[in-house]
Amino acid sequence: MNAKFIPPIISQNLTPDQRIQVAGYSDVRQASWIATLLHEKLMTFESIATLLEAHFHIKSRNLVEEPPPPEAIHLLDHVIASRFLVIPLNQEDNHLWVAMENPLDHQVIADLYDLTGFFIEPVLAKESDIRYFINQLYSAAHIETIASQFLVEENLRKNQYQLNAALRAQLQSAPTVQLVDSLIESAVLYRASDIHIETYEYTLRARFRIDGQLANPQTVSGSLLPNVISRLKIMGGMNIAEKRLPQDGHFSLTIHGEPVEFRISTLPPCMGKRR
Repeated sequence: MNAKFIPPIISQNLTPDQRIQVAGYSDVRQASWIATLLHEKLMTFESIATLLEAHFHIKSRNLVEEPPPPEAIHLLDHVIASRFLVIPLNQEDNHLWVAMENPLDHQVIADLYDLTGFFIEPVLAKESDIRYFINQLYSAAHIETIASQFLVEENLRKNQYQLNAALRAQLQSAPTVQLVDSLIESAVLYRASDIHIETYEYTLRARFRIDGQLANPQTVSGSLLPNVISRLKIMGGMNIAEKRLPQDGHFSLTIHGEPVEFRISTLPPCMGKRR
C-alpha cells in the first residue's frame, strides 16, 4: 500500500474537501496520510488507532507512557531505525515488533524484512515520539561511533610513514572520509563478510560478499582510488608508499555501538585487478 494512499475505512470518515486537503498536503510535504491527518487536525491519534486496530488488527502504543526497553536497540541497527523512522520494541522467534508512524506502509515493512530477516509486526506510534526515542536510545551508540572514528584520525596524524601536507588534507577531506565510512557502514548493514574494491580504467567499484555471493555493486569515479586506498591503508596500519608488494593490515571500529574487526589485504595492479 502506498504510504500516501488513504485506506477506505479512513477515507469514508472524511469529506471530499478533506480528502483533497490530505492529498495536497501529502504531495507538498512528502508526508504520509497519517501525518497529514494529524497535522491538519482532521482526526486524532486515538481515532486513527481505533480504526486501524478494528479493521487491520494493528496495535498502537503510546511510547511516552510505555517506552521501548533500552536493550531494544540491539534488535535494529541505528541506520535502519533512522532511515525508516522506526523503533524496535521486542522480538519473539522470527517476528520483530516495531513502532511505526504509518504501519500500513507495506514498502517499509518489506524493506525491513529484507534487511533484518524478521517478519515485521508494525505498531502505530506518534512520529514525534519515534524520533525522540531514536535519539535517546541510540545516542550512546552514536557517540561510540564518533569516538571510534576519532581514533582513526589519530592514527592518521601519528602514522609512522611521512605524509606531505597535500595528501594528509586529501585523506581527511569530507568526500574521502564519507566514501570510506559509507562503504564500511553499508557492508555492516548488509551483514557482508567482505568488501571488494576493484579498479578499472575509469572507475572504482566496490562489491559486498553476502552469503557467499558478490552483490550490491557501487561504482564511483576512478579518480578517487588513490585517496580511498591510502585512507584504508592508514586505517590498517600499512605503508601507503608501498605500491608494488601485497600488504595486510587490520583495524577495529565501533559501528552503532557494536565493535567490528576488519582485516585488509591489498594486491598491486600487476597481480590482479582487485586492490
